[in-house]
Amino acid sequence: MDKRLLFVFITGAQLSVAFAQTLQYYFVNVSLDWTSAQSVCRRDYTDLATIETTADVDAVLSTASNYTGKAWIGLYDELYNSWKWSLDDSSFYGDGEYTFRNWYPGSPNDLYGPQLCVRLISVSDPLRRWDDRQCSDVRMFVCYNGTVDGTPSFVLSNVSLNWTEAQMFCRKNYVDLASIRNQTENDVISALISSADVWIGLYRDKLWSDGSLSPFRHWADGQPGSDSGVQCAATEFGSGRWYDESCSQSLPFICYKKILPNAEGLRASGQDESSITLQWNKINNSTSFVLQFNGSETNISSPDGDGPVNYTVSSLTAGTRYTFTLFSVFENVRSSGVSIVAATVQSLILYCVKLIIYWFLTKSIVKILVLLFIAVCVVSVPTDYVVAMDMQLDSLTELSESEINDALAELHSKLKHRKISPVWIFFHSNRHSSVSESLFGNIYRSYFSQRGVPLNLNVKPSCLALLLKHNQCGMQLFNLKRCLFRISSRLCLHFCCSPQNYYFVNTTLNWTDAQSLCRRDYADLATAESTADVEAVVRSAADYTGLAWIGLYDDLVNSWKWSLNDSSFYGDGEQTFRNWYSGQPNNLNGQQHCVILLSGSSYYGQWDDQECEEARWFVCYNGSVNGSPVYILINESLSWTSAQAFCQENYVDLASVRNQSENDIISNVGGGSFLWIGLYREKLWSDGSTSLFRNWAFGQPNHGGEECMATHFNESGKWHDQDCSLSYPFICYK
Repeated sequence: MDKRLLFVFITGAQLSVAFAQTLQYYFVNVSLDWTSAQSVCRRDYTDLATIETTADVDAVLSTASNYTGKAWIGLYDELYNSWKWSLDDSSFYGDGEYTFRNWYPGSPNDLYGPQLCVRLISVSDPLRRWDDRQCSDVRMFVCYNGTVDGTPSFVLSNVSLNWTEAQMFCRKNYVDLASIRNQTENDVISALISSADVWIGLYRDKLWSDGSLSPFRHWADGQPGSDSGVQCAATEFGSGRWYDESCSQSLPFICYKKILPNAEGLRASGQDESSITLQWNKINNSTSFVLQFNGSETNISSPDGDGPVNYTVSSLTAGTRYTFTLFSVFENVRSSGVSIVAATVQSLILYCVKLIIYWFLTKSIVKILVLLFIAVCVVSVPTDYVVAMDMQLDSLTELSESEINDALAELHSKLKHRKISPVWIFFHSNRHSSVSESLFGNIYRSYFSQRGVPLNLNVKPSCLALLLKHNQCGMQLFNLKRCLFRISSRLCLHFCCSPQNYYFVNTTLNWTDAQSLCRRDYADLATAESTADVEAVVRSAADYTGLAWIGLYDDLVNSWKWSLNDSSFYGDGEQTFRNWYSGQPNNLNGQQHCVILLSGSSYYGQWDDQECEEARWFVCYNGSVNGSPVYILINESLSWTSAQAFCQENYVDLASVRNQSENDIISNVGGGSFLWIGLYREKLWSDGSTSLFRNWAFGQPNHGGEECMATHFNESGKWHDQDCSLSYPFICYK
């Protein structure tokens, strides 16, 4: 299923999107003058585009791959309110002194464009007023040299320099170019200069529409131009360079919205019957968050410093699933949000009451007896934990005593790790052997008694054995009482540790519509994390033999991640830097989950997705020297997984590419070869589960374009990739 957002149509305007750091850029293909474009951006987005780095330039260009003309950005001229003094110290100016002006009539006028600096006129104006001039003009200037007895001291320089050079001279030899705070100081400087026109410290820059103070500029040669009057800046999509244009001209334009990175690793770190503790990692040391659940919002302020954030949600209902959505917040701007589903622990008493009521209402004597049977089993166990041996006792006679001891050592390690004592061990078998009982009973008792573990050994049929024989988990340590809570009336004597119930919906829909219905009426499309889950899914429709949608799907855009999974290694926007070759990624044959960098002049170091089993050269990251990353080219052909293992064993990891500069370095290192880098992806679960369990049918997945997964009821629940637009029944869960 292709979830890429290529074009969105808003009020008939063609719109494209690209991401860069904390700004999301939008190309609006409607021709407007600059002021009208600004109004649209402020109404529908945040503002006209502010561009602060070359990475931002690249992101703007990527919003319109087929457009080669010019488009408005947020940089513009403002003749009256953009002036500022070179000496930028607020304590130097009293009330109204920073904004004192003494303009010559008709000035400023940007007559010869761009006139960004100011001279004090002496030759042609007896009132010694000011006008704007091009900063490249050469003339004498006045420096400010502090105060003497509270009176400002000014120094006239007889050297003629341009404005920037004059500023540097004054700052090096005195304090700064002269600021004029009132008419008195204007008269003092007028008397000092006699008949010379001189530079003073007033100047202006072009302004960003959103008030940004970014000094970044990306002008084309000869820009900004010499045209007079107010000018606005446009970017040219062929080169990304900027041009001064008349603000009344009609052009498409670039808007932006602020975005924030989401917190990482949102998870449920603990829960009981009435509370769930959530934990997540901060990004960029963010400290403000909003947690949304059950239709309410909670503001959370985390402590400063490193380390995960923990927050406990209390007063919840036992045995209930909750959806939590977490937003990072900065300057009242929220991130897009990240969600998880977590459940409180089921209440044994409440659950049993519900079962009793339900079973009595169904008037089933058999079910009532089953409930009493389970209750007897729970009461009869003196500890919460048991160990089930899901194998024939007779088959154990084929093991040597040392092999049995090895198995027992592994089991003992698990018991010590969980600090469980005493423990009951149950064998279950279709037939009982007194030889096996004697042999293995003595071995078990000897092993555990030597290690001080109280032990009860039961090899005869019992109520617990009848339940445990359906576990199908081999030798497994588990909390019996908690698992018994989850036994449903539908399964009767079938033992089940699955925390979710599956529902077969016999309505044929495409994958996306099936997902919507599951999220509306249940929790989500089915996630299967074990063979036990697969069997539970298959049991949900005893008479159906076809395909049905589950929650696994492909996302070619948002599922990519770096092998080096350390958030501190990446700056803003660096973890999401991409440099795809045109038309990539495309998952051509359905299994292209790893990425190569196409080095050499023909491909400019762009990337392509490939099948991970292919053998290629690769690049390892080996830390940094003096702040610069070190890359090692390995000219041995390995699969992506083998290359990853090699880099992790001998260096740090497969190379992450965080920006265009690092991309260029690796491309040069590659010398024309196609190289594995550390970017890869995995299929995703609709509910956000990170389970890596897979249950593919033979030869699956097998085709590009088939990006949603279905389970086949006639193949024991094996999975197939299918076109997401096809209509099938589907499996939901709660």
